Amino acid sequence: MFKIILSLALTINTALAAELKIHYNNFRSTINSSASEVAYKDTTTDLSVKKKKCNSHIVERLFKELNDRSRNLAMEKVESHPMTITIDGLQQTIDQRSPKGQFFHNYIEVMKEAKIEEMLNCK
Repeated sequence: MFKIILSLALTINTALAAELKIHYNNFRSTINSSASEVAYKDTTTDLSVKKKKCNSHIVERLFKELNDRSRNLAMEKVESHPMTITIDGLQQTIDQRSPKGQFFHNYIEVMKEAKIEEMLNCK
């Protein structure tokens, strides 16, 4: 029963998620998302995509993908490689090797591709 309530709280909370903090091993990163901007930051990288006329589809896609992937994290099973994700202060642990864990682990690549797409669309 508790997992169902927690899952519902996460689903409601992530629909308007503003900040996701990711921590595993010695790596920490932060993803801030809103309908007008998506920003990624870690110890060596700081990338953001702000909504403009020429790239609105990029920001909308990133925002939707983050919301979709961050739903139902409470249902993830942790095998052996824990990754802690904090969504607006609510902490969850997922397996780094799971599909959602891989998505968050490689999110820097998603942001790099979005920046390249933004540069090509907004000349």
